[in-house]
Amino acid sequence: MLYTRASMSAARCCRLVQMLALDKLDIVNDNGTATLVPPTDWTELEERRRVFWVAFSIDAQGSIATGWPSLIHAEDIMTRLPASEEAFASGQEEQTPYLDEALRGAPYGGFSASLILNHILTAIMSHVHLIKPSDHPEDVMNGTFWNRHRRLDNQLSCLFMFMPDRFRLPDNLRDPLATYINLNFHASVICLHHVALETIEKNQLDDSLRKDSLCLLKNAAEEIVSIVKMTSHRSSLFVRALRYPSAYLDYSVN
Repeated sequence: MLYTRASMSAARCCRLVQMLALDKLDIVNDNGTATLVPPTDWTELEERRRVFWVAFSIDAQGSIATGWPSLIHAEDIMTRLPASEEAFASGQEEQTPYLDEALRGAPYGGFSASLILNHILTAIMSHVHLIKPSDHPEDVMNGTFWNRHRRLDNQLSCLFMFMPDRFRLPDNLRDPLATYINLNFHASVICLHHVALETIEKNQLDDSLRKDSLCLLKNAAEEIVSIVKMTSHRSSLFVRALRYPSAYLDYSVN
């Protein structure tokens, strides 16, 4: 009951930030529908960005946890990702990318990294839970299901390839954020290829596809095990909490 009440509060929050046009902060509003006065400086603009992205994160996490549709759609967002904590604390203006630019390899900071993961996991959960007959999962070449799968797989590959150095392991093993990002990155791979493997087996598709997905599943599971082993000496409750979802997905591969 409390969870559903919290979801209703989150839904009101999402609608409010949309009514305030916080999802469109970085476009020129020439249609006279602005509901807030212009920000006085960059710091105030950044505060508004952060309010929106926190609402986005709440919406994404609720969608990931329940499978319910998200209320804020990435393709409608015209607000740049938040600046680094250092720039925000000092009031030093910093140019940041849009979400779609970050997915294509543009550099980003710590707060943005968690937002990107939320977006990817939300997209994967939607892909997993909303398979329709019109998606033609039996058609590997042209089916909508497999087109979505390849797009998400390419985004994950691009994120890993262009991951900022500050989040790479094992160099940043002592950074909880780097641990969080890498654990959830590999958990995303497992989520995506679990449903691919089930679809391949259900539709009796080419065995090479099954072997490819199984290989990626095992690699991601092994990476999660490796990260957990490397951080097993930590007593932080924060770190242990981060391990549980990825550890569960890791176990599901076996």
